Amino acid sequence: MTLRTAAVRQEQFDERLILYAYLEDRDYAAHIARHGRIVGYTAAKLIHFGSRSGRVSEKLMGYTQMMNSTYLLRKGVLTPKEYGRLGLGTLGANLLRTLGIKHNGEADILDRATRRLRLQGNVLAIKDIMLYGIQPERVALLK
Repeated sequence: MTLRTAAVRQEQFDERLILYAYLEDRDYAAHIARHGRIVGYTAAKLIHFGSRSGRVSEKLMGYTQMMNSTYLLRKGVLTPKEYGRLGLGTLGANLLRTLGIKHNGEADILDRATRRLRLQGNVLAIKDIMLYGIQPERVALLK
């Protein structure tokens, strides 16, 4: 990723998205886009070296999957279609894979126990949204 220094100096990450936040990069890109166009380069390849011993627990990751995507939908960063894929899609994938059902025949690098923990986090976020509203910083209360 390459960014203009002037744009970086004018924009900040959303401080409500905490704990190595899910979709924080998507939100930041929306802020940077105000300073000029974003250009994709399809010849580039991205390799994500996800670690099983990540920086947050799987339950917290599941919480942020739902809470942060809902927050960014409300904020206008995600479209309803993107929310369907990034918020509701992860909820569905966690549920199906917890039950041992593969989605679209793709391989799942996460085991059922990991998916179960993420699903628990998803459900906690939905409960918090219904009880307290959309407050992504509440994830810190689960730590």
